[in-house]
Amino acid sequence: MHYRKLGSTDKPQIAFDIKRIYAKYQKYRRDHGMKGEVLDYNMFRSQLQKKDYYVCRNHPVTLKDSLDYGAKPHTVKCYVLCVRKLAASCDVSNILERCGIRLEGLPQGEQICFDEAG
Repeated sequence: MHYRKLGSTDKPQIAFDIKRIYAKYQKYRRDHGMKGEVLDYNMFRSQLQKKDYYVCRNHPVTLKDSLDYGAKPHTVKCYVLCVRKLAASCDVSNILERCGIRLEGLPQGEQICFDEAG
């Protein structure tokens, strides 16, 4: 798995292993013959850090690849994103469901992200 839920129920965040996700995205584009301009990895990370849902980067998170049941948990540096703001920007319902994050019941407009100090 390339992501993991962080934070509390009322202040949900999600950590993404951006390096692995970006590599899989690039492979998907190649495998499906998708054309068009794409940000390179460094520019993608730079743009991500400018988004309002960005919280911090290089946050150590322990992940386990759910597709390989024999895999041992490993710690990677992840990007942490504010779930409420991310969900307002794009459809992440599948990921939130897999993580067990439910957004209903959170007050609208509440600042739910931690600062970088956590």
